[in-house]
Amino acid sequence: MTTYSGFSNIGIRVTDSNSNEIKENITDTRGKSVSIEGGRNNVNTGNRNR
Repeated sequence: MTTYSGFSNIGIRVTDSNSNEIKENITDTRGKSVSIEGGRNNVNTGNRNR
């Protein structure tokens, strides 16, 4: 999954968005598996990178 062409690593990226739940994902990437930028009340739990 590539969420934005300027984001150099494959992963889950959330920007300027509120009240998202990103839970229990397994990613296989060299970079950070979850990136949350801006917004509030976002939940990032149980995610891991292989």
